[in-house]
Amino acid sequence: MSSSGGAETSVGYVYAIIFLFIAIRIRRVLYGTRISKLRSIAYSIWYVVFAGLLIAGSFLSGVSILYAGVDAAIYVAAVFAAHRVINSRLVFWKGVDGSIYAKGGIVIYLIYVLGLVVRLAIDFVYVPSALSFNFTSVSLSSSAIAAEIATDALLAFGSGLLTGRNVRLYQRYVAIERGRETLPNNSPSA
Repeated sequence: MSSSGGAETSVGYVYAIIFLFIAIRIRRVLYGTRISKLRSIAYSIWYVVFAGLLIAGSFLSGVSILYAGVDAAIYVAAVFAAHRVINSRLVFWKGVDGSIYAKGGIVIYLIYVLGLVVRLAIDFVYVPSALSFNFTSVSLSSSAIAAEIATDALLAFGSGLLTGRNVRLYQRYVAIERGRETLPNNSPSA
């Protein structure tokens, strides 16, 4: 067996773990999950760091560093947009254990997943070294660079939307804890 076969196998495991994580998160966004301040913050950090690593890899592939500003602006705009519109789409309730649960915002999560899947597919086609998460400088064609710019923008947008959703979750959680908002004691229908 060649050494590249082992690297491809380990990359396959990493992708399988990523897609398992995505499937679990989709289920939790659809049907609800226990929320807390720490979870809201931790998930936001995870989404931003993971997207940031993929986007940073583009700059080693020939994408101009000026697009970092564009991606940052898209991210910030998406945070504010999601924060404003997601509130009416979130559903909260108290579980039998007294914990606070929430669901909603599946479209936001699916936009992030779309950006992530398309970005990984672009890497698979154009940047084989990215499959092993080996961030080395490579030279890409102009069409590959355009594809990376577009998918980076989509990933920044999706990451910003999720951050905005999680900021709203955090704010509502704090309001519930402080008694400014009341909740039903049972789970809403799926």
